[in-house]
Amino acid sequence: MSLILRVVLVLTVLAAGCGGSDQARDQASTSASTATAIQGSSSTEAPTATTVPASTVAPEPTQPLEPERFFAVDDLAFDESGVLWATTGENRTQKAGVSSETPRLLYRLVGDVWQLVEQPTTVFAEPIHWEVVAAPGGGVYLGSGHDGPPSPTSGVYFTDGTTWELFPQDFTCGSLAVDTAGTLWATCPDFLTRLVSGRWVDVAEGSTAQSVATGPDGSIWFTTFSAPAYELWRSDGTRWSSVAPCADCEGPRSIVGGDSEGAAWVARGGCGLEGLTRFDPATGDGDDIDVVGVRDVAFAADGSVWMALPCDGAPALAGVARYMNGDIRLFTTADGLPDNIVQAVEIGPDGSVYVGTEYGVSRYIADTETWTAVGNLS
Repeated sequence: MSLILRVVLVLTVLAAGCGGSDQARDQASTSASTATAIQGSSSTEAPTATTVPASTVAPEPTQPLEPERFFAVDDLAFDESGVLWATTGENRTQKAGVSSETPRLLYRLVGDVWQLVEQPTTVFAEPIHWEVVAAPGGGVYLGSGHDGPPSPTSGVYFTDGTTWELFPQDFTCGSLAVDTAGTLWATCPDFLTRLVSGRWVDVAEGSTAQSVATGPDGSIWFTTFSAPAYELWRSDGTRWSSVAPCADCEGPRSIVGGDSEGAAWVARGGCGLEGLTRFDPATGDGDDIDVVGVRDVAFAADGSVWMALPCDGAPALAGVARYMNGDIRLFTTADGLPDNIVQAVEIGPDGSVYVGTEYGVSRYIADTETWTAVGNLS
């Protein structure tokens, strides 16, 4: 494993907002997860942090945002204080014959206003994937990377909205998850690793890890590839075990979530083109759900499962699908969504369902089964 360098990027945000805790975000894990063909490896001590000059100016959009629309959402996450964060991606929708591409930026919801989080320019140097997950103690982790040779600005960033900290990897970290103990897990890009006291510790070194996810019961899931087959693995926090072969479980978004019963939901075929399967860890059996192109899922307290559709290149359904008691209900612009391309879905602290679309964030109104826009651009 390459030498780990730890770079702290400090940035003072000029606009007022709600900041997070300044304490360290990495949680030490005392268990060394092992199983057949899965071995934890030693890590290298991080050197003294280095202060790096940072830009206080966000990159300009490729063209101005249309005044009547919001940004194109790539991912959503609620932090531990209940603040909603959103990353943006390239908007692939064209309306009225006008291309509306937006850059990759980070916003957080302050009151009813989406506040742009200023960032070091290194965060946005040719990113090819940007996932956001809540960090313990407040703030968020973001996966960033580059399409090309190893780069000193690739890896996972932490920010509380004021400071930025980089935990470097040679390439992009395409899949991130935080377990119930607060440990960050990542696939960067073909091996599974976790952040322990500011250092990366490889858990599945040498395996081609595709995706990682965690569940509320403490489960940690990841998929691997060993030609010609994919395989689904699970850890209970002490040891790893193989659950089942997992046909076509490829890509950083292949495991889209773990539910309260300890099962993993897997989008097969890269962007779910081969369907969605729920795997029971006790039996290894997989139940296929009749939805294609699932990009993200969220599990509500009433047992319903919400799915963002479609993943890139997927045909068929588009919008938000709700799966409950074997039935599927599809929500679209006819129900109040601003757009039918939905990239992310999250459950809020009050149990409400939030989705990120190509034209902003919306919240589900259960009484009327409709959607309403969330926040305004500052």
